[in-house]
Amino acid sequence: MNLNPDYITICYGPNDKQCLCGQIDKELHYFNTSFVGMTREFFLHSKLYILLENILTDFKNRLKTKKGIYPKKLDVKRVSVEDFDKNIREMVKISKASNVGFIIINHNWLNDNHSKYCFTPYNETMMSIANDESVDIINTYDIFSKVYNKLNSVESHRESIKNRFPDSFRDNENYLRLFYSDYVHPTRFAHYLIAEAISKKIALK
Repeated sequence: MNLNPDYITICYGPNDKQCLCGQIDKELHYFNTSFVGMTREFFLHSKLYILLENILTDFKNRLKTKKGIYPKKLDVKRVSVEDFDKNIREMVKISKASNVGFIIINHNWLNDNHSKYCFTPYNETMMSIANDESVDIINTYDIFSKVYNKLNSVESHRESIKNRFPDSFRDNENYLRLFYSDYVHPTRFAHYLIAEAISKKIALK
């Protein structure tokens, strides 16, 4: 708030729902201490660190069941849905107290096959908060779906986007890839659509 913004936007990403083999974010605060932080930074790129990280990753993968799910004791999200809800509501509270506009960007990503969008309890939480706190929300699913459907039906529209955002238009067959650089991070074209949606929200105020 020290920068005195007119609006704050907060976008949901899948990092919060990731599993760190039993660890949660709020218990990792000790990495911010000067000594531990400097020590970790020193070893971060060492061959030993990389080796141990690969061993741990392999170990974590072996712990998964055939369905790709960790045993219950280890299937702990980095941020629980409850903490996620509490954190976002606190941000909204601080924003309102400072008379700063607040816009939630409810972002979806693709499934493992890159063929359809995922929707999680975290997305549902974002929608509930927007409704309860009377703040604006932008659902990227709605924006991307509308453009996606038009791409499939209007060739001139498809060619126009391809010429304007050639770096994003990398797959002529799978238009979903137009919106994602991998399976979660928006492409330049997707960022343009999100920015356009934010602009329209603000213009209505």
